[in-house]
Amino acid sequence: MKKFWYLLYVIVVMIVLIPKKELYFSAEALLQKDEFYLSGETLSAGWFWQDIEHVRVLSGMSALAEIERIRIVPWIVVNDLYFDSIKAVDGFALFFPGQIERARLRYALWNPLNVSVDIDGDFGHAQGSFNLSEGKLLLYFDALPQMRRYPLLVSKLRSQGEKLVYERTF
Repeated sequence: MKKFWYLLYVIVVMIVLIPKKELYFSAEALLQKDEFYLSGETLSAGWFWQDIEHVRVLSGMSALAEIERIRIVPWIVVNDLYFDSIKAVDGFALFFPGQIERARLRYALWNPLNVSVDIDGDFGHAQGSFNLSEGKLLLYFDALPQMRRYPLLVSKLRSQGEKLVYERTF
């Protein structure tokens, strides 16, 4: 029993000591290679997470979107990345599905080649996965009447039963 508590203590200490700010800066550097920039952000850390608030997403010199909050939660075995309130700027509203209220990306060690994706927005709900080895994103949208407001998005979806499927390889 003593070994269990010692192991639990070591895991908690590791989680608390993970350099969460550096995780964010590393992700930012990876995005910059593809000319995506994050600006205007405010960082605040908790014991188990890192919050990045009021983020503007830029491509080159053009603003794409604003994100109210990004939360990085590294639990070693399961790692989550949350996005709250993503809103496209007016010029990109046709290409981007309205407002995303919450998006969660989850990476788990028991499924090392996939990142699960769960999104809620004014278009409804979508869930799917990103396959890391193939670079393939697969999202399943609920076929709701709200989707008609986004004809450009719907044109990129295919119907599969009661769901609409978005598939893209990067």
